Amino acid sequence: MAFRVEFRPRNIDFGPTNSLFNGYQADTEKINGILDIADKFDVVLFSAENTLIKDGFTLPSGAVVVPQLRQMGKKLAVFSVDERCSREETTAKMNHHGLSFTPERILQRSDLAKLDEKFPLASRRRILMVCSDLVSEVTLGQSHQLTTLLVVFDHQDKTQALGIEPDFISFSV
Repeated sequence: MAFRVEFRPRNIDFGPTNSLFNGYQADTEKINGILDIADKFDVVLFSAENTLIKDGFTLPSGAVVVPQLRQMGKKLAVFSVDERCSREETTAKMNHHGLSFTPERILQRSDLAKLDEKFPLASRRRILMVCSDLVSEVTLGQSHQLTTLLVVFDHQDKTQALGIEPDFISFSV
């Protein structure tokens, strides 16, 4: 008995990202970066951990994206799930890396429940939460009915097996 194996090209080729992206469900949209979807949102919340700054360095994509989003008139803020860091410490960290955020635009976990006060003109559907961690950040955003973008730096990420699905996924901010 002989078996025949056929290899067919995919309809869409995401290049080297295919292996990671194929692990996520069809309802997770694969994008190149936040600028692909920025027009859908009024407010963008960046994780303080590993979206704009990683390993003590400002990420080039973050350094470029933040000014572009500001030019587009988007409201920007930084959130942290780490309650050990104060608002002032996170502000100092962001500003040290040239990202220019005021303490009022630094949100802690408890602030996410009060987004209507921080951004009174934005509906939750128009707030994007840019996350670096699937478990602690994406699930937090989803619990507050926010749209989530997961930025994945590890091309071998296997966390999708947990059944948590971000709305968007990309390898860069």
